[in-house]
Amino acid sequence: MPPAHISHATAQGRRSQQQDRFVVSKLAKGQLLAVIDGHGGSTTAELLAKELSAALESALNTQKGRVDLALKETVACLAGKTAQETSGSTLSIVFIPGDQTFAHAAVLGDSPVIILDAQGGLHISPLHNARSNPQERTAALARGARFSEGYLEDPQVPGEGLQMSRALGDRSLARILNREPDIYRVPLGKNSFVLLSTDGVLDSFDPMVEAQLNRIATLVKNGQEAQDLVEDALRRQTGDNVTVLIWKA
Repeated sequence: MPPAHISHATAQGRRSQQQDRFVVSKLAKGQLLAVIDGHGGSTTAELLAKELSAALESALNTQKGRVDLALKETVACLAGKTAQETSGSTLSIVFIPGDQTFAHAAVLGDSPVIILDAQGGLHISPLHNARSNPQERTAALARGARFSEGYLEDPQVPGEGLQMSRALGDRSLARILNREPDIYRVPLGKNSFVLLSTDGVLDSFDPMVEAQLNRIATLVKNGQEAQDLVEDALRRQTGDNVTVLIWKA
């Protein structure tokens, strides 16, 4: 297979600090890509970025190449390492084996993954955000959460809330958060691309999230790279950190 093209870019935006992290790492069995969107401080995000590559490499060996099981093992390992952290983070991972026939994704939180498959179909990852995903909100309520003014709260820990129903870290909200990722794979072809980003690429005041992500996918189809998408978000005055990774076959 010819080498893929990878671009990445990040910007602090209007936040007081940069809490995004990303990973682009060549492993023995393939290419690892990940975006990590920290909140409440960058400690959890930094730990995830530091530990991810080795954790996945080890899990791929343990699971004898079963990428789905390796991704599940990796996220469980990282959940354990960050369980006592007060800050929190999303984690969106894509692993592309050396033959580049599939992209394997593991998504936990609301950092979107967009994949153009071998047939030209578009796959948008689930977003674990209680505001935009009713199923995730219902599941969180079943775990004992309360949903108030767009945030999930633990009634036993008043004064703290999170839009996301799944995250790592966030020790105080452990009772109501789901720590397991959605894991799936998408077939790749000669014109495929994989995009991972933090939610800073989105307009938080526009409820049409899928339409926004389809617009971003069209920009990538038309040749734009990661830096172009970051600059697009900054022109639209994103109020958030923004990070974009793009892999093109």
